Amino acid sequence: GAELVRRYVAAASGEWRRGEATAAGAGAPSARSLQPLVDLVEMRQPGDKDAALVERVCRQSLAGDALAAEQAYLQLTIGSA
Repeated sequence: GAELVRRYVAAASGEWRRGEATAAGAGAPSARSLQPLVDLVEMRQPGDKDAALVERVCRQSLAGDALAAEQAYLQLTIGSA
């Protein structure tokens, strides 16, 4: 759960930093600004739907399946509206 999200945050932050060297942009978000993702998963009860979707987004993104990760993210954000 939360450990997976921590790994995702670390991997994404590293990728953003590497990309900053080659592209102009707003810059990588700080680990502190991404901490709410970890907090969300840590505070949820086992089997919580939103926490499971956050974990799925992280797993799919780490596996390089960007399309599936994006679909799960949309399900998380639109489904919660």
